[in-house]
Formats: sequence, structure tokens, C-alpha cells
Amino acid sequence: MKTIYSFIFFFFSLTISAQEKSYTLDKLTYLANSDVEKGISYSKEKSRPMMIYFNSHECNSCEKYLDKVMSADTIEKYLKSKYVCIKADVKNGDASHFAKKYDISLIPQIVLISQDQSVYYKVEMKLDEMMTVKQAAYFMNVVALKDQIMLYKKTNNSDYDAASDAMAISYAKRDYKKNPSANVDDNIYMRCLNMKMFEKFIETYKMEWEKQKTSKNK
Repeated sequence: MKTIYSFIFFFFSLTISAQEKSYTLDKLTYLANSDVEKGISYSKEKSRPMMIYFNSHECNSCEKYLDKVMSADTIEKYLKSKYVCIKADVKNGDASHFAKKYDISLIPQIVLISQDQSVYYKVEMKLDEMMTVKQAAYFMNVVALKDQIMLYKKTNNSDYDAASDAMAISYAKRDYKKNPSANVDDNIYMRCLNMKMFEKFIETYKMEWEKQKTSKNK
């Protein structure tokens, strides 16, 4: 009898472990109803940026956005493969604290956050799934750009502005060579979403773009 109970306990323990693993791997990858701290921890563990969908169960607009945009196959497929995505009800748990931290005044609101939490971006909210996917994709460029600037700064023992200028010149040359007829503002938006922290990068990028145009026309 003791042996039977031991087997039952062992089987029950395996079942619990499997359920917990399933919760971690599945529900925390796309729109889990979870606390933000758990999402942050999982984001670090998986080295993925995080997407928080701030909402409320009392908000009709939130449900409409969820149905028309967040549930679309295109956006679910992209976000699920690139981000840790959770739903955070601003009236529950720690979501209200993070809503204040990220200055959320209206819902629904999506916030994209780098895995080290050093960069975040508030998505422009429209009932347009492709626009949401585009911003999520460009935020990946933002995270990469910030890491490249910091790496250049470290390896060349330079200050942040010098590193930012170096990256801006490099990208402007590359982008112009690839497509000289491209719109410079579109390129900048793709690289850094016009975020305020990249003001120096944007300024230098535009200058180098004009320099490339002038050089070609001579």
C-alpha cells in the first residue's frame, strides 16, 4: 500500500510540474493574464523584449482592440515569436504601479520594453494590426541600435554622443547606398521610432544623408 501511495504521489508531482511548465512556456508567451513582475522575470530568462497590454475588464475599447487587433493571426504570430506578451489589468495587482511608471493615462495601451528595461516605447494605438506589427518590429531595431551605441562607446572609450554619431553616419551611408530615393524620415522612423533618446542620432543621420546626396550630385 505504501508503494502505491508513493507512486501516486510521484505521478501527481509530475503532473503539477508539467502544468507549471506549460503555464510558463505557453501562457507567458502571448497575452497571459499575469502580473508584470512575472513577465519581467520571464523576459530576462528568455532574453526577449516584453510587450505589456495595459487594459481593464471594465473597458469596452480594450476589448474591441483585443478582438480586432491583438487576436489577429498576423500580429499574434509575430509577437508570439519575438516578445513576452502579457495582459495587465490596471485595476489589479502590480499593474497600477507599472502604469504609473510608464505614464499610462489612457487605455488600452501597449508598451514595449527591452529585456534589460533600459528602453521602452508606447505604441501608437490604432485599429490597424499591421501598424502595430510595424512598431513592434521597429522596436527590435531600437533595442539593437541602443546596444550598438553602448558597445561602440565601450570599445572605443568614447562618450555617448560620439558613439551615437558614429552609428548614425554608418547607418545613413548604408541606407543611402541601398536606396538613395528612400525618404529619410521613413528610414529614421524604422531605425529608432523617432524616440527622444535618439535625438542626436537623428540629427547626425539627416546630416550624413544630405552629405551623401550632395556628394552623388556633384
